[in-house]
Amino acid sequence: AKDYTIKMANSAARQSSPGNGLTCYALTHEFTQPCGGSVHACPLEEVRKNKKPVVVEHIHRNRNGDVRNIEIHAYPILDRKGNVIQMIEHCLDITDRKRAEDVIREQNERLRELDRMKSIFVSTAAHELRTPLNSILCFSEILLTKKMNRERHNRFLKIINEGAHGLAKLIDELLDVSRIESERRYKIKKVPVELREVILGSVNSFEAQTDKHDFEVNIPRDLALVQADKHKISQVMDNLVGNAVKFSPVGGKIMVAAEQVDGEMKISVADNGMGIPKKDLPHIFDRFYRADNASTRTAAGMGLGLAIAKYVVESHGGKIWAESEVGKGSTFCFTLPLRGVMSKRGRKMS
Repeated sequence: AKDYTIKMANSAARQSSPGNGLTCYALTHEFTQPCGGSVHACPLEEVRKNKKPVVVEHIHRNRNGDVRNIEIHAYPILDRKGNVIQMIEHCLDITDRKRAEDVIREQNERLRELDRMKSIFVSTAAHELRTPLNSILCFSEILLTKKMNRERHNRFLKIINEGAHGLAKLIDELLDVSRIESERRYKIKKVPVELREVILGSVNSFEAQTDKHDFEVNIPRDLALVQADKHKISQVMDNLVGNAVKFSPVGGKIMVAAEQVDGEMKISVADNGMGIPKKDLPHIFDRFYRADNASTRTAAGMGLGLAIAKYVVESHGGKIWAESEVGKGSTFCFTLPLRGVMSKRGRKMS
């Protein structure tokens, strides 16, 4: 037992081990001396010292050079005086079990993260739905119970109308996410679309709503048509331009551009707002995700708009991404393929 010489080894042990030596460390690891130090503790050495069974997990290489997870059961054989005279080592290959455990662990972590994000989302959704609803209830109650001049009356009606539109937008986002999750119910209907018209429509809409931002638009007049769902692409533009307005300071500039690049139409929306932390960039298109900085904590929204935009763009065969630096603003870009669409000059794009 002291020199770890093998008295007997079955065929499975010899076939699965890389070495051919007469000692356990030579057979199992092709070592010239017993295990220990930086490699791993020797279970047989522990059995020899403590005279008790040991169960440990080690990483071994088999005869083919493959790395395997091995569960080792080592037992002492004692003489009448209690001395260890021999030891038995039983090895189980648990590689498949460990891999399955890793998969289950990763899945559980993803489920916990999803559950956490959904909890945050439910809380956020309740707050976001309640905010416009409070305005509607409050000002409609005033209109019903108090007399006022026409100017004030119209101002309250405008607040109610804006609250109703905000509520409708939030509900539409919830319905869109529900349709996306069921896939079959979220339909993309592609037709030739004047992308310039869609972009300008979105920019003009937000420009009319605010006098606190400067808009700069760079779109060629002969911009090619795209094969797209006009309503869905308008939704993407509204989300990107709306976010630029929402997260830009008073007096900030919002730049919208479109250009044809390598058989694709590239659209970009840039702002000089607070920017997005680097750690958040990989996740901003995830459902329910909201970047953890001061601007997003105070801004309205449920964290669904970018997830919907990503689904819409990818359903059109395009890509969407963001570039940002904290303190310097963000640029959101997406592409739409031009293949099979007629250009303004009547040529088919290939």
